[in-house]
Amino acid sequence: MDREPVAPDPEHQARHRLIRRATWYTIGLFAAAARGAVGGAALIAWILSSARLRFLETWIALSILIPGIPRIGRAVEALRDGRGIGAGDRDDGGGGTEV
Repeated sequence: MDREPVAPDPEHQARHRLIRRATWYTIGLFAAAARGAVGGAALIAWILSSARLRFLETWIALSILIPGIPRIGRAVEALRDGRGIGAGDRDDGGGGTEV
């Protein structure tokens, strides 16, 4: 009932390495975008602090709003197209927008 050792499949190993590398690139890109959003929000909050707005509250609000605005736009677009919010992207192959 002992199983014979199976030779590792080089294609499987290559796919595994590729998926792992793509995962780390995705995590790195997300982290860089998050740092940019938080840093940009800090810069805007610092500029607005000269208009007597509190820095910390403005920074927190902007850190939420800056990444949130594109999501709100996509939700409005999905509702307008009748797909619903959770429908995701669907490409009809048209290559453009309808007027």
